[in-house]
Amino acid sequence: PDIPSGSATLYYKDSLLIIGDDATSLYRLELPHYHYTRYLIAGTDSTLRRISKEQKMDLEAAVIDTINGKECLLAFGSGSISKKRDTMMMASLRDLSDQRFFSLQRLYEFIRSETKTSLADWNIEAAATSKEHLLLFNRGTNALIRINKKDFWYFLQSQQMPAISSQPVQLPAYKGHTPGISGACTLENGELLFCASIEDTENWYDDGEVLGSYVGVINPVSGKLDRITLVNDETGVPLKIKLESLDVIKEADELLLVAAVADNDDGATVLLQLEISR
Repeated sequence: PDIPSGSATLYYKDSLLIIGDDATSLYRLELPHYHYTRYLIAGTDSTLRRISKEQKMDLEAAVIDTINGKECLLAFGSGSISKKRDTMMMASLRDLSDQRFFSLQRLYEFIRSETKTSLADWNIEAAATSKEHLLLFNRGTNALIRINKKDFWYFLQSQQMPAISSQPVQLPAYKGHTPGISGACTLENGELLFCASIEDTENWYDDGEVLGSYVGVINPVSGKLDRITLVNDETGVPLKIKLESLDVIKEADELLLVAAVADNDDGATVLLQLEISR
């Protein structure tokens, strides 16, 4: 699809909601015909499709949740480098043009302090939810951060810090490089399906050669890895593609049908359908 810089996707009512980390709009892609509707992000230039690296909010992770009886999309800035990236966007699923923005600067600073994480190692790129928790993943350290939902909603109103906990997720290296968690979603049994991309880079800010991506399952409480596999093409060859996000379209006893977006840092979004054995 002609959608820039796909960084997060959510499956909702036979559509994919797609966010680009430097896009000026949100996109709703109707399945199976791939017709899309564009919703301008408030405060951006409608004549542009992309925002500069220095100015973008860098929305990298998203979830759907119900707030005060209203279904909403929550998109999280990465928090890396620029204060512009400490923003959360809340959009109503009834009308994605109905948007509100919240600063997460103090929350991100609090989590970094509590987890002893430097700003250089801070990069929120994935999110999911459980019944009681908002789950954020810091790609810089592959940490799973759990935030009590009620505390989080109260923080947005009062700036009072929520209860949090953090657990490292240990992933296997690939050709000497550590994968970084880039997307996640919650399965029906409560486990977390995730993707992790592998780049030849020395930090989480600068892009490097894309080597491939993993998908796997982890326990949301312990952070322990249950299973993991490289994403391969139909012939079994690893795809040199940078998976940014994924969400389940259908769960069956032996197979997961999953939608994923990839962005190899060239500004183009690639949409994939993955079949994952259980």
